[in-house]
Amino acid sequence: TVKYLNNQPGLKDTCYRVILVDKYGRIWIGTDKGIYIADTKQGTLTNITTTQGLTNNRVLSLLEYNSSVIAGTNNKISIITAPVPAYVTGRTDTSNRRWEITRLHKSEGLIKETNSWSTDAITKKGQYLWGDNGIAVINDIKADSDSVATYITGMNVMNKPQYFVNKVSLKENDSLWAGDTFYVKGQTPVNTGYADTKRLSRDSVSGTYNMPVNLQIPYNQNYIQFQFAQAHLSRQDITWYTYVLEGIDKNWSPVTTNTFTENYLNLPFGNYTFKVSSKSISGQWGAPAVFNFTITPPWYKTWWAYTLFVLCGLVILRAYIIYRSRRLQKENKLLEEKVTLRTKQLQQSLEDLKATQAQLIQSEKMASLGELTAGIAHEIQNPLNFINNFSEVNTELINEMKEEIDKGNSKEVKSIAEDIAANEQKINHHGKRADGIVKGMLQHSRSGNRQKEAANINTIADEYLRLAYHGLRAKDKSFNAIMKTDFDERMADINIIPQDIGRVILNLITNAFYAVTEKKKQMGNGYEPTVSVSTKQIGDKAEVRVRDNGNGVPQRVLDKIFQPFFTTKPTGEGTGLGLSLSYDIIKAHHGELKVQTKEGEFAEFIIQLPI
Repeated sequence: TVKYLNNQPGLKDTCYRVILVDKYGRIWIGTDKGIYIADTKQGTLTNITTTQGLTNNRVLSLLEYNSSVIAGTNNKISIITAPVPAYVTGRTDTSNRRWEITRLHKSEGLIKETNSWSTDAITKKGQYLWGDNGIAVINDIKADSDSVATYITGMNVMNKPQYFVNKVSLKENDSLWAGDTFYVKGQTPVNTGYADTKRLSRDSVSGTYNMPVNLQIPYNQNYIQFQFAQAHLSRQDITWYTYVLEGIDKNWSPVTTNTFTENYLNLPFGNYTFKVSSKSISGQWGAPAVFNFTITPPWYKTWWAYTLFVLCGLVILRAYIIYRSRRLQKENKLLEEKVTLRTKQLQQSLEDLKATQAQLIQSEKMASLGELTAGIAHEIQNPLNFINNFSEVNTELINEMKEEIDKGNSKEVKSIAEDIAANEQKINHHGKRADGIVKGMLQHSRSGNRQKEAANINTIADEYLRLAYHGLRAKDKSFNAIMKTDFDERMADINIIPQDIGRVILNLITNAFYAVTEKKKQMGNGYEPTVSVSTKQIGDKAEVRVRDNGNGVPQRVLDKIFQPFFTTKPTGEGTGLGLSLSYDIIKAHHGELKVQTKEGEFAEFIIQLPI
């Protein structure tokens, strides 16, 4: 039978230049569009082109060599290693079965990288013959592996090439070639040049290129470049490199064909690792060559320098501590002497202050007593005047009544008698009024345990307002002020010590009268002195407000007005104990004494007491 291959599905070219049947019965077909491998037993057709690694799609020859197929193309030679078919190995697992393709170049001894129509052959001895313009004989063809080694061949420091030698291993008659100089042991001092002059320290050298082991470079010579090469030197025209300096570079360098690195400038001191890797013909990257070195720090950044700095710091700190300790001891001794002296002075001052305080308190009491006495006297004087006046009128009426009796004018006598009786009622009324005032004062001045008792705050406020007013009128006849009251009639009786609360109210009202009097002196007739006293029940508290339209309390002293001995009155007019004692009395009653004021306009003191 005749069957046309070009009719089979999968073939893309009908130009078949060469056909090979390998030892497994697979048909290799070389075309202008790559190689087709037909496996008739498995019923598969495999295509290999430059996409899979073929050197060129135009296939000119196919030869079986050992377990591989050598394909001569229009550009170089490809060595194809196909997996052994499953029907030969008996394995059904094909996960690890893959095709491998590598190349032959001029570096392997080829005269040309192309041939003309099957000008190659395999001898019985296994030699590979490559023809065209002469014949190349290759005794053994081996596929490229990924084990091509990369070497670091040298380095430049400060833009100068370095030569390192293991001086310890030099013998008496050994010679050394370093740069352009030939040194002989025993005749001329061995110096490898820059590396020794600049003290590039190392433990030894290793490898073919005498690279230093544990190289240490001073921090001021950190201008470095590395050279490297692949082991297969005949392939330099197609070798790719990539490198990285760990500690500086974050990523490997771009792929390059250069056999040297960039210049690394101003490297900080520390440990570094330089790595370089090369790419083999198969396209695999080999294991990198590694070189370790150290940039040494300046002396003042070394560990022993830091240790020295710390020790010096500790010595200085110790000396300072001793100095400060002695100085503090001396200062403490002087301070103790001053404290002792000052304590004695303060004790004496405290005793003087207590004596002065006692005198001031007594003066305040006497002043309050004088004001109270003047008020009482003025208050009693009023009903006594009425009594005296009506008594005189009654005396005159009695004389008139006698005359009318003598005249026998009974009608007029009766009229006079009625007037006398009316006057007697008035005398009795004002006598009782005076008696009430005296009894009230006796009650307030009554000694004893001063227990709290139920009292009407409205009565106390009204009474002491009048007492304060009449007391000031008794001392100064020209004094006059408008008094306003607003008492809450719903106010319940509260448990207080009436004498103490009365003293507080009297003190606040007296201060209010003083304030409006002083402003009257400043403002003249255009100003009306006004003092208001009001009470109000707010929940479970009784509130008493004493307000005046004087100059108010200055803001700068508002926080001090309740302090003992603080007063804004001129010397001799106040002791500074009135508000302080008032504050203490209110606090003792579990109440509050507050002030609201606006400088130049008013001052209002507020008493709040629990009901």
